[in-house]
Amino acid sequence: MFRLICLAALAACALAQTPARPVIAEEFTAVITFQSHELNETYDGEGHWAHDKAGKRAVHAFEVRNTAHKEKPMHEVRLFRYDLGVEYELEGPMNASKCVKRPLNGTTLEDAFGWVATAEYAGKQEIRHHEFDLWSYHDGGVTQELGVDPEMPNQPAFLTRRSA
Repeated sequence: MFRLICLAALAACALAQTPARPVIAEEFTAVITFQSHELNETYDGEGHWAHDKAGKRAVHAFEVRNTAHKEKPMHEVRLFRYDLGVEYELEGPMNASKCVKRPLNGTTLEDAFGWVATAEYAGKQEIRHHEFDLWSYHDGGVTQELGVDPEMPNQPAFLTRRSA
């Protein structure tokens, strides 16, 4: 009887194995949608995110709308050029945006998904009848989560970031 219980427990453990950790490329272009909650306001947005670690450059280009107000969407474009040591930012209505140039500290563009190397497997999460593997990372008051399709584990399906 004891042998049967041990074999059943081993079989259950083998079936519930942690999937291989995702390895996300540090050179990518992505079309994204997002939602941000700040104080009592909710903002929806969409745009593009490109990251080229080897080239030391990245760009975020978003259109952001406050869901409670019917204001015109705000546009934000941030170009990070670590190879030049400069960040450029356009913010505001597209026809009235001002370009702000700021120096960057350091010369290295951080890994966009470097935290995944130490993230913990958090199980499965179902979204719209599709199951994703969820990887979670906590650092101070920030929690980041990455969801990947088990069939394409090295391609992000969704990303969440929560600050305390």
